[in-house]
Amino acid sequence: MARLTKNIEAFCRTCAAVTKMEIATPAGEAFGEEAYWAKCKKCKNKLVITLDDIIRDDRISVKNIDMGEAVDYSPDRDYEIGSVLFHKGWEDFGVVKSKSHLSSTKVSLTVEFQSKGIKKLLASTN
Repeated sequence: MARLTKNIEAFCRTCAAVTKMEIATPAGEAFGEEAYWAKCKKCKNKLVITLDDIIRDDRISVKNIDMGEAVDYSPDRDYEIGSVLFHKGWEDFGVVKSKSHLSSTKVSLTVEFQSKGIKKLLASTN
């Protein structure tokens, strides 16, 4: 049987950056339905990634954000993909690239910041 591979861009936890990756196969039931084995083309590390690690909307660029639209980040708020955030602690602006539900009240946000790069933040659901 031929092996199906797909090249994507995703957040590599080893490199701590968005890199090109090669997705090979589903990771199996133990990791969940949306988990896949991937190989980072930068560090060559093989890791399990989820669909939430994949940078989904490259049309939203951190370089072209309107800082006037930014809202102060708080883990007690809910954010949509494309929302512009200002993180007071880091004094940095960022754009929400993706989000995944951790529980009925919490989500994990993947945010690309102008200075800090890609970071994961917690938020609440409404």
